Amino acid sequence: MRINQQESYEVLAAYSYFGQDYEVSVIFANIGDLQLRFRFVARKADFEALHRAFRASLFSLHWR
Repeated sequence: MRINQQESYEVLAAYSYFGQDYEVSVIFANIGDLQLRFRFVARKADFEALHRAFRASLFSLHWR
């Protein structure tokens, strides 16, 4: 995934908490000497659709 024409990387993990299954995504974007981290967490049943919308929203970011 490229944010503001810069490479980024994503780490995905799944876990269970009090009997509920969750998934988490952390996206690391290095922009010059700045590192941005975006974290998204949702229940496993909802994760795919919400994560897709979350990632799409990151394409609107830009710097000058």
